[in-house]
Amino acid sequence: MAFRRITSLILLSIALAAVSSSTPAAAEEKFWLGDGLTLLRNQKFAEAIVPLTKAIKQSSNSWSSDYHNAVVVMSKVKTVEEYFEVKNHSMYVINACTARGVAYGSMGEDQKAIEDFNLAMKAFTVSPKARCNRGRVYLRLKMPEQAIKDFDAAIQQTKHLAEAYVGRARAYQLIGQPKKAEADMSRAAVVRKDPEHEFVETDFHRECLVDDALKLNPKNAVLLSEKGMVCLNNNQLDKGIEFFKQAIAANPNLFEAYGGMADCYLNQENYDAALVFAKKQEKMKPGNNRALMRMGLIYLNSHRLKEGAPYLKRILSLPAKTAEEYRFRGLCYMGLDKPREALVEIEKSIKLDDRNPHTWDDRAMCLHDLNRYSEAIKAENQAISINPNYATAYVHRAQMYAKLHSLEAADADLDRALTLAPKDKSIYRIKSAVEALRGNLELSFADGQTGNTMYRTTRAVTRDELIKESARYSKIISTIPSQPAPYYDRAMLRIAMENLPAGIEDLHNFLKLSKWNGRSASYAASLLVLTLRENGQRKEAEETLQAAAKRMNAANSVPILEFLLGKKDQQAMLTSSTSGNTETRDRLLLGIYLWQNKKNAEAKTQFDWVQNKGDQNIDEYVLVSVYSRKLGIIPRKERHQSDSR
Repeated sequence: MAFRRITSLILLSIALAAVSSSTPAAAEEKFWLGDGLTLLRNQKFAEAIVPLTKAIKQSSNSWSSDYHNAVVVMSKVKTVEEYFEVKNHSMYVINACTARGVAYGSMGEDQKAIEDFNLAMKAFTVSPKARCNRGRVYLRLKMPEQAIKDFDAAIQQTKHLAEAYVGRARAYQLIGQPKKAEADMSRAAVVRKDPEHEFVETDFHRECLVDDALKLNPKNAVLLSEKGMVCLNNNQLDKGIEFFKQAIAANPNLFEAYGGMADCYLNQENYDAALVFAKKQEKMKPGNNRALMRMGLIYLNSHRLKEGAPYLKRILSLPAKTAEEYRFRGLCYMGLDKPREALVEIEKSIKLDDRNPHTWDDRAMCLHDLNRYSEAIKAENQAISINPNYATAYVHRAQMYAKLHSLEAADADLDRALTLAPKDKSIYRIKSAVEALRGNLELSFADGQTGNTMYRTTRAVTRDELIKESARYSKIISTIPSQPAPYYDRAMLRIAMENLPAGIEDLHNFLKLSKWNGRSASYAASLLVLTLRENGQRKEAEETLQAAAKRMNAANSVPILEFLLGKKDQQAMLTSSTSGNTETRDRLLLGIYLWQNKKNAEAKTQFDWVQNKGDQNIDEYVLVSVYSRKLGIIPRKERHQSDSR
C-alpha cells in the first residue's frame, strides 16, 4: 500500500552542519565547553567549574561578551562563514556562563551563580534560559518577587520552557496565590518538556541576533539569507522566499540563498520551482555535496524517481561520515525502493546522533515499508519524545495506528498534528478519511479514499485463524495499551473462541479507556451485557445496564441498547435501525439476545438476515459463525466483496 510521506527539512541541518565548522579558532584548539557540559550532566559540579571557566576565558572578547557589540559586528559580516563565526562565538559565551552558573548554583554558591547568569544575560540580553536559572536561585533565597520577574521575562520571550511556568508557580505559592500557581502548573504540563540542565538558547539566540543586526544593516545579503533560513525553520515559507529573494537581489552569487529558496519551494510542494533554484545552485558549485543532496531530496519528494535515480546513485557513491550523510543515504535507498538497505544507513545515523527526531521518523518509514508497524510506532514515539512539536511524526504515527486498525489513536495524533500545523491541508484530508472510515474500513492514505474494506478479522472463522488474529491484537495492545479500539477487536475474537471471561475483560477495558463515549461504547456495553448473562453473571449484567442508562444519551445511544434498557420494543428497535452497518450490528446482537432467551426461531430469522443482507465488514461479524453453529445454522460462505462502497 502506498504511504504518504512528509520528508523533513534535512538540508537545513546539512547546511548548518557544513558551515558551522567555522567555530572560533580557540574553540577548535580544545572544546572546553563540551567537557564542562558533560561533567555538568553527570552532576560532577565541582569538576565542571574548571573547563567552564576556561571556556569563558577562551571565547570572551570585546564583542562576544556584550550582546550590543555582537550585533554591531554581526551587521558587518560579508560571508556565511563570518556569520557563523560571530553567532557561534557569542553562543559559546552564553552557554559557558549559563553552565557555570548552574554548577555554582548546584553547589550552593548562590552569589557566584547569580553573577554568571548576569554575564550570560549581558552576552544575550533576553536569555530566557539564564533568567529561569537565576529565578530558581532567587526562589532558593526566599526572594519570590525577584524570581517572578525573571520567570515573567523568560515567558515573555518564549512560550516553550516548561521550567519557567513551574518556577513561577512555586513563586506564586510562596506569596500565597494558589490559583495562579495552579494555572502555571497546568500550562507547564502542555508545553515542551526541556530538561533542566540543557541549554536551549541556540535557535532563539540566532533569530534575535539576525533581527537586531538587520535593523543596523537591512541590505546585508548574508543576514537576509539567514533570516530566510530562520523563516524556513519556523515553517514560514512565504516569508522565507521573500527574504531569499532580497538576499539574491543584494548578492546574486550567494550560494546558500539559492538552496534556501529551493527548500522553501520544496516544502510548499512546488517541485518545479524548487528544481529551478536547486539547479542554479548546483551550477554555481558543480559536484557540491549539499547541492547534490538537495537535488536528490527534491526528486524523492516529487516522486520523480526515474528522473532522479542518477542523482540518488551519485549521492550513494559519496563517502559518508556524519549522521546527516548516513541519514541521507538512507533516504536515497528508500527512494530506490530498498527499505532494508535504507534501514541499515538510518541506524548508522542514529548511532552517531540519537537526538535527531527526523532520523527516528525516517527509521519508522523504513519499518513501515517492511510491514513492521509496531516497531515503527516505537520509532515515532522516540521522535516525538525528542520534539513533542514535530507535526510530521504525529501524522506518520497516525497512519501507522490506522494500519493496525487503532482509529482512535490515529484520530488523536491527527488532532495534535493539526494544532501544530493548522494550514497543512493534507492532514485534513487524512483526518476526514479516518473519521469517514471509523469502525471497520481499511485506510488507503495514498489518495485519502477507501480501498478494499474487508478486515482479516471478519474472515477469521477457524479456531486457528481466531487465535492468530487474537495474538496480533495482543501485540498491538502491548504497543499501545492506552488505546481502546484494539481491546474491542480482541473481545470479538475471544468471544468467538468462547473465551467469555477474557472477552468480558476486554470489553470492560474498552469502556474504561473510551470513557463510555461514542456509539461504539454503546455497542460495547450492549455486547458486555449479553456476554455477562451468557457467562452466568446476571448481577454484573444488570449493573452494566444501569451504568449505561446513566452514561448514554440521545447522541451516542444505539437501538439495541435502548431495547436492552426497555426503552424500545423489538419492532421499534428494528424500525429505528436503518443504516447498513448499524442494522447489521443491531440484528446480530438481537439474535444473540433471542438465543439466550430460547427464542431460537426468531434468533434464526435475525441471523439469516445478517448473513444474507448484512454488512460483513463490521467488527462484530466474526461472532456470526459461532452463534450460527449454536443455533444449528451452517454459516454461509462469505459473499465476494467489491473494491468500493
